[in-house]
Amino acid sequence: MLGQILKSAFLLFALIGLVYTILAATMGRGRILELCFGPAPVEAVDFRNLVLKETPNQYLVCPPEFCAAKAHAESPVFDEPVESLKEKWFALLERQPRTRLVHSDPENERYTFRVKTAIIHFPDDVTVQFIALGVKRSTLAIYSRSHYGHSDLGENQRRIKNWLRQLATAAPG
Repeated sequence: MLGQILKSAFLLFALIGLVYTILAATMGRGRILELCFGPAPVEAVDFRNLVLKETPNQYLVCPPEFCAAKAHAESPVFDEPVESLKEKWFALLERQPRTRLVHSDPENERYTFRVKTAIIHFPDDVTVQFIALGVKRSTLAIYSRSHYGHSDLGENQRRIKNWLRQLATAAPG
Protein backbone atom coordinates (compact mmCIF):
# COMPACT_ATOMS: atom_id res chain seq x y z
CA MET A 1 0.00 0.00 0.00
CA LEU A 2 2.73 2.49 1.02
CA GLY A 3 4.73 1.50 -2.06
CA GLN A 4 1.77 2.33 -4.33
CA ILE A 5 1.31 5.74 -2.65
CA LEU A 6 5.00 6.57 -3.07
CA LYS A 7 4.91 5.45 -6.70
CA SER A 8 1.83 7.63 -7.35
CA ALA A 9 3.46 10.62 -5.64
CA PHE A 10 6.64 10.18 -7.68
CA LEU A 11 4.65 9.98 -10.93
CA LEU A 12 2.67 13.09 -9.99
CA PHE A 13 5.84 15.08 -9.27
CA ALA A 14 7.44 13.79 -12.47
CA LEU A 15 4.38 14.90 -14.45
CA ILE A 16 4.40 18.34 -12.82
CA GLY A 17 8.11 18.65 -13.57
CA LEU A 18 7.57 17.67 -17.19
CA VAL A 19 4.73 20.16 -17.63
CA TYR A 20 6.80 22.91 -15.99
CA THR A 21 9.79 22.14 -18.23
CA ILE A 22 7.67 22.28 -21.39
CA LEU A 23 5.98 25.53 -20.33
CA ALA A 24 9.29 27.08 -19.26
CA ALA A 25 10.82 26.23 -22.63
CA THR A 26 7.93 27.73 -24.56
CA MET A 27 6.80 30.65 -22.36
CA GLY A 28 9.76 31.44 -20.11
CA ARG A 29 10.05 30.88 -16.37
CA GLY A 30 8.98 34.40 -15.39
CA ARG A 31 5.72 34.17 -17.32
CA ILE A 32 4.85 30.81 -15.70
CA LEU A 33 5.37 32.30 -12.23
CA GLU A 34 3.12 35.24 -13.11
CA LEU A 35 0.41 32.88 -14.35
CA CYS A 36 0.61 30.77 -11.19
CA PHE A 37 1.11 33.47 -8.55
CA GLY A 38 0.26 36.80 -10.18
CA PRO A 39 2.56 39.66 -11.14
CA ALA A 40 5.45 40.77 -8.94
CA PRO A 41 5.13 44.56 -8.99
CA VAL A 42 7.96 46.79 -7.80
CA GLU A 43 6.68 48.38 -4.60
CA ALA A 44 8.02 51.61 -3.15
CA VAL A 45 9.58 51.23 0.29
CA ASP A 46 9.57 54.04 2.83
CA PHE A 47 11.72 52.76 5.68
CA ARG A 48 10.29 55.33 8.10
CA ASN A 49 6.79 53.89 7.60
CA LEU A 50 7.63 50.28 6.74
CA VAL A 51 5.37 47.56 8.12
CA LEU A 52 6.79 44.05 7.78
CA LYS A 53 4.70 41.20 6.43
CA GLU A 54 3.67 38.40 8.76
CA THR A 55 5.67 35.87 6.76
CA PRO A 56 9.32 34.95 7.36
CA ASN A 57 10.38 35.48 3.74
CA GLN A 58 11.93 38.90 4.37
CA TYR A 59 14.94 40.46 6.07
CA LEU A 60 15.37 44.03 7.32
CA VAL A 61 18.64 45.70 8.28
CA CYS A 62 18.31 49.21 9.68
CA PRO A 63 20.19 51.80 11.71
CA PRO A 64 18.76 52.42 15.20
CA GLU A 65 15.67 54.65 15.22
CA PHE A 66 15.55 54.85 11.39
CA CYS A 67 12.91 52.26 10.49
CA ALA A 68 9.36 52.07 11.79
CA ALA A 69 9.53 48.27 11.76
CA LYS A 70 11.72 46.28 14.13
CA ALA A 71 14.83 45.34 12.18
CA HIS A 72 16.22 41.81 12.08
CA ALA A 73 19.73 43.31 12.36
CA GLU A 74 21.37 46.67 12.92
CA SER A 75 23.11 48.32 9.99
CA PRO A 76 26.88 48.59 10.05
CA VAL A 77 28.52 52.01 10.01
CA PHE A 78 31.15 52.67 7.34
CA ASP A 79 34.05 55.09 7.76
CA GLU A 80 33.57 56.63 4.35
CA PRO A 81 31.34 59.22 2.68
CA VAL A 82 27.89 58.12 1.56
CA GLU A 83 28.84 58.52 -2.13
CA SER A 84 31.74 56.10 -1.70
CA LEU A 85 29.47 53.56 0.03
CA LYS A 86 26.93 53.87 -2.78
CA GLU A 87 29.63 53.32 -5.43
CA LYS A 88 30.82 50.16 -3.63
CA TRP A 89 27.22 48.88 -3.36
CA PHE A 90 26.53 49.38 -7.07
CA ALA A 91 29.86 47.74 -8.01
CA LEU A 92 28.99 44.78 -5.76
CA LEU A 93 25.52 44.35 -7.23
CA GLU A 94 26.82 44.56 -10.81
CA ARG A 95 28.69 41.31 -10.07
CA GLN A 96 25.62 39.49 -8.70
CA PRO A 97 23.95 37.01 -11.05
CA ARG A 98 20.32 37.53 -12.03
CA THR A 99 20.25 40.96 -10.34
CA ARG A 100 19.11 44.21 -11.93
CA LEU A 101 18.08 47.68 -10.86
CA VAL A 102 14.29 48.09 -11.19
CA HIS A 103 13.62 51.40 -9.41
CA SER A 104 15.66 54.51 -8.62
CA ASP A 105 14.83 57.34 -6.23
CA PRO A 106 18.08 59.34 -6.22
CA GLU A 107 16.49 62.24 -4.33
CA ASN A 108 16.06 59.96 -1.30
CA GLU A 109 19.14 57.81 -2.07
CA ARG A 110 16.80 54.78 -2.36
CA TYR A 111 17.14 52.01 -4.97
CA THR A 112 15.37 48.70 -5.57
CA PHE A 113 16.96 45.68 -7.22
CA ARG A 114 15.21 42.54 -8.47
CA VAL A 115 17.08 39.30 -7.77
CA LYS A 116 15.87 36.05 -9.34
CA THR A 117 16.58 32.71 -7.69
CA ALA A 118 18.90 30.33 -9.51
CA ILE A 119 16.68 27.51 -10.71
CA ILE A 120 13.05 28.60 -10.83
CA HIS A 121 13.71 32.37 -11.03
CA PHE A 122 11.45 33.39 -8.14
CA PRO A 123 11.68 37.20 -7.91
CA ASP A 124 12.97 38.81 -4.69
CA ASP A 125 13.27 42.57 -4.29
CA VAL A 126 16.01 44.32 -2.33
CA THR A 127 15.57 47.98 -1.48
CA VAL A 128 18.52 49.95 -0.11
CA GLN A 129 18.66 53.51 1.21
CA PHE A 130 22.03 55.19 1.75
CA ILE A 131 22.32 57.40 4.83
CA ALA A 132 25.02 60.00 5.47
CA LEU A 133 26.25 60.19 9.06
CA GLY A 134 28.37 63.27 8.51
CA VAL A 135 31.01 63.98 5.90
CA LYS A 136 33.12 60.83 6.33
CA ARG A 137 30.69 58.25 7.77
CA SER A 138 27.66 56.51 6.33
CA THR A 139 25.29 53.59 6.72
CA LEU A 140 22.37 52.05 4.89
CA ALA A 141 18.97 50.48 5.39
CA ILE A 142 18.19 47.28 3.45
CA TYR A 143 14.90 45.45 3.02
CA SER A 144 15.01 42.14 1.12
CA ARG A 145 11.76 40.27 0.51
CA SER A 146 10.27 37.50 -1.58
CA HIS A 147 7.21 38.05 -3.73
CA TYR A 148 5.89 34.52 -3.60
CA GLY A 149 5.44 31.93 -0.90
CA HIS A 150 5.54 31.94 2.87
CA SER A 151 9.10 30.88 3.64
CA ASP A 152 12.30 31.51 1.72
CA LEU A 153 14.34 29.07 3.84
CA GLY A 154 16.46 32.02 5.01
CA GLU A 155 17.56 33.09 1.53
CA ASN A 156 16.90 36.84 2.02
CA GLN A 157 18.89 36.86 5.25
CA ARG A 158 21.78 34.86 3.72
CA ARG A 159 21.90 37.16 0.71
CA ILE A 160 22.02 40.38 2.72
CA LYS A 161 24.55 39.08 5.27
CA ASN A 162 26.76 37.94 2.38
CA TRP A 163 26.48 41.28 0.59
CA LEU A 164 27.26 43.21 3.79
CA ARG A 165 30.36 41.03 4.37
CA GLN A 166 31.53 41.75 0.83
CA LEU A 167 30.76 45.45 1.22
CA ALA A 168 32.76 45.65 4.46
CA THR A 169 35.85 44.14 2.82
CA ALA A 170 35.64 46.07 -0.46
CA ALA A 171 38.12 48.86 -1.10
CA PRO A 172 36.61 52.36 -0.82
CA GLY A 173 34.85 53.50 -4.01
